[in-house]
Amino acid sequence: MSIFETYFKSRLVEMGWPEEMDVRWSLGSCQGDGVSFTGELTPEEMLTLYKRDHIDNTSQEKKGAKFVQALRNTKAELELFEYAGCLTDSSELAVSLKRSENGRYVHRCTVDANNDRFHEHSHEYAAEDAEERAQAAPPTPRVQALIDGWDEGNWITWHDSWRDYVQERHHACAAILEKEGYDIIFASPCHGEEEDVWEFSTASYRIRVWKSTLMLSVWA
Repeated sequence: MSIFETYFKSRLVEMGWPEEMDVRWSLGSCQGDGVSFTGELTPEEMLTLYKRDHIDNTSQEKKGAKFVQALRNTKAELELFEYAGCLTDSSELAVSLKRSENGRYVHRCTVDANNDRFHEHSHEYAAEDAEERAQAAPPTPRVQALIDGWDEGNWITWHDSWRDYVQERHHACAAILEKEGYDIIFASPCHGEEEDVWEFSTASYRIRVWKSTLMLSVWA
């Protein structure tokens, strides 16, 4: 495992992502360069990501009404995911980050969040026998109040919001990793060793031409 892979993976875990994320990067200051990562998130892992984003990173000074609401949302969503997992195979609730078929680039816009498995089975959540299938783990009063009157479209809207959240967080975190990756490169003592080629000065300005003897770039 390279230094960059170790660093990027550790940073992703700090941001709330699972350890198993597959990270790819190209940092050569060229068009199409960047950082991205792929993998699958279970409902529990999505909630961990949300919690790290909205709760754990909130300073003590800012832990007001929005913080309390985020905490309540996390608890409510956990109960809703647990109930939904009783209606069908819980693996259908996962969201995947997948890379586009064009493998030429690895920047963040080459990865999309996907919840096709949920869409394939979304009708099961609003089926007439849903309550019967959930008898082993009936909805909590909070969940019951939330889903009362829900049809298939409501279930799809709910899960699509999680897919979109994972997509948004991927792009935001990948942008952070890209910036930090370049910061590491530019801080390297072997980056940008310059050699003057030509210089011309007047009383008003100076023209300097130089060449860099070494440009460090990394990719994976």
